[in-house]
Amino acid sequence: MKKNLLISALIFIFLSACHSQSVNNTTISNESHSSQRMTITDSQDHLKIEVEGDISFNETETAIQHISENGIVRYKKDNKKFTAKNDGSGNISYEIYAGTKQFGPDSEIGKSILQDAISTMILHGIDIKGHAFRIYKKGGVSALVQETNQFKSDYQKSSWISVVLKQYTLSTAEKNNLLLLTTNIESDYEKAGVLGKFGDQFLSDASSVSTYLLVVKSIGSDYEKAGVIKSLLQKKSISENHIAECLSIISSIGSDYEKAGVLEQILSTQNISENDFDATLKVVQTIGSDYEKAGILEKLLQAQNIPSENFNKLLSVVNSIGSDYEKKNVLEEIIEKASYTKEQWIAIIQISSKISSDYEKADALRSIAEKIPADAAIKNSFLEAAKTISSDHEYRSVMQSIE
Repeated sequence: MKKNLLISALIFIFLSACHSQSVNNTTISNESHSSQRMTITDSQDHLKIEVEGDISFNETETAIQHISENGIVRYKKDNKKFTAKNDGSGNISYEIYAGTKQFGPDSEIGKSILQDAISTMILHGIDIKGHAFRIYKKGGVSALVQETNQFKSDYQKSSWISVVLKQYTLSTAEKNNLLLLTTNIESDYEKAGVLGKFGDQFLSDASSVSTYLLVVKSIGSDYEKAGVIKSLLQKKSISENHIAECLSIISSIGSDYEKAGVLEQILSTQNISENDFDATLKVVQTIGSDYEKAGILEKLLQAQNIPSENFNKLLSVVNSIGSDYEKKNVLEEIIEKASYTKEQWIAIIQISSKISSDYEKADALRSIAEKIPADAAIKNSFLEAAKTISSDHEYRSVMQSIE
């Protein structure tokens, strides 16, 4: 048991460090699902709480109503402390101290210490379901929503939101209010966890999508932000306006890998309008990796026709690819579509001529030769591009392709 407890504590501390869950040097460790064993320490508040077993408070939250068999509660804050346990007969026995002086649970000082301690324990997540029920009876769902920010840590806030959404029925307005309150969760891990776990409930009404995306925007971690957006895109088809909002958020993702992953999800699950095509190109332009940039451009071209007003912008993004191999691959996707004006074909040829590698340049020009219409200006541009090939072998091959 001790070994398992130590392992559980180490795992939790590791995860907390990874996801920045601690607040004010607070650490929480849970042992098992069946019998609660919890230790809370808060160095800033000089606080330590230990709970073994199940515990619940009374209706007014001024006393402990129940401690399970063999259960015990130890509480210490500054010079005030108490121990409460099940005495084996279903009753609760107390030892309450202020400094070195002991007080009974029915004394004024004893009552005051217990009441303050219970308020503190609740805000650290102890008897959270019971607290939710008591809040609901007093003020309904709106009171439950407003209670969210009273909790001490991000972990406890996310736990509270989980209880509210699982146990109670919220209107769209109430869910939106609760959703907005998640912006106060500083931990990206906890915030993303809430958004991902309860996405279906938050997004049950189309009017909630903008609110949801506003919260997603507040996530700092590229990994967590990308994960939540991909989850959203998998779950539902969203409007053109919401796609534009998504693209704006995606542009704030620093990781090329995560940014490309979300863009790929959009292209595979959503309908991209001509307006969104331009916005998508702007996001692709911010990808530094040639591999990721080219990959997304290829998928965009496979999924969409090129709006004429975005053609030059597309070529500009293609030209920003440093890798000759990746640039040629994207150009071949463009060439394959084939239905272009004279000016557009000349622009494609000119971009192809800027490829440094003779092999890749020749490959692109041979692809162009198969598609271009019979036009003197286009052929002249092609011949000028062919002259930029240094390799005699590649040059002859290109010239043969145009004959």
